[in-house]
Amino acid sequence: MDPSTQSWIPFSFNRVGASLEIGFAGVHSALRRPPKLCCAYLLDLAAHLQFHLRHEIPHLEFLSRLFRETGPAFIQSWVAAEPTGQYARRAAFLYEWLTDNALDLPTKLGGNYVDVIDDAKLMAASPNRATKFQRWRVNDNLPGTRHFCPIVVKTDAVTQAANVNVPELFGMLTAEFGEDLLLNCSVRSSERPR
Repeated sequence: MDPSTQSWIPFSFNRVGASLEIGFAGVHSALRRPPKLCCAYLLDLAAHLQFHLRHEIPHLEFLSRLFRETGPAFIQSWVAAEPTGQYARRAAFLYEWLTDNALDLPTKLGGNYVDVIDDAKLMAASPNRATKFQRWRVNDNLPGTRHFCPIVVKTDAVTQAANVNVPELFGMLTAEFGEDLLLNCSVRSSERPR
């Protein structure tokens, strides 16, 4: 199959628990193939990305690959068209954060500060650790760096684990067995060959 008749367009943003798929959107004849950087393509890509940021769990590896393939053009045109749009500003921040390449700022950038990720759905940096990023008017509440940033969905199991009171449990063990026995056990378990 001739590679010039294929187009790499992400065609599905799947929900949590499903696999993320990137593939061929279709096979086109050379005359009917959609141009990569036409306005309709860029707006459609921005609409898909807005839907992804609004309704789904952001997949940072996918976004990194998407930005590498598409370049800055569609983010730049999206932010220029909607300089006060929260999703355009989030996408611009994520583009710069993931690629380490700066975009041009639109002249009338505005809007309230918004969190990069939704802390109601995802584990995020605590509010006192989030950084206000004035350039795009977003709060960087991502729980890591661009080199390592775990995205943890707040499921019931994760919420229960986060609410475990470890000092209280340790106090109950200490009261039942004594601190000397616990320390002795911890030292002996660390000395065992693996």
